[in-house]
Amino acid sequence: MSVRVIQWLETEGGIFMFLQNYKRLDNLCKDIFQKERGISSYIEEMERCGYLSKEIAGWENDYKNLKKYRFMRNRIVHENNVDETTLCTDADEMWLERFYERIIQRNDPLALYRQKREEEKVTPSMSTLERSKMASSVFE
Repeated sequence: MSVRVIQWLETEGGIFMFLQNYKRLDNLCKDIFQKERGISSYIEEMERCGYLSKEIAGWENDYKNLKKYRFMRNRIVHENNVDETTLCTDADEMWLERFYERIIQRNDPLALYRQKREEEKVTPSMSTLERSKMASSVFE
């Protein structure tokens, strides 16, 4: 194999892996949300979450990365003359892989948000307890 072909495979292979990892994550999200828009549905669900999302470590970073990778994917797939080799890095591919695994392990932002919400229901904050006591004393 010529050096030129190997170089082409190395650069194109990186993009191919980015798209493969993106599609894999997108398909997982489609299955989870039972919608045709996988990663977009995940992003939209994150946007619907309330104040507890601010307590999830890495929430904002994950949100920004998902939007960034969706934008990169759209550019690669839809735009002419996009220099793919400058868009994607190994770190991008690895982030998509790791995020996929985090969803599988239920350690992703939405899973952590749901856990936090359940904890909130089980052990309400002091202000919620105080409001409950105040409300019950009105009816006594």
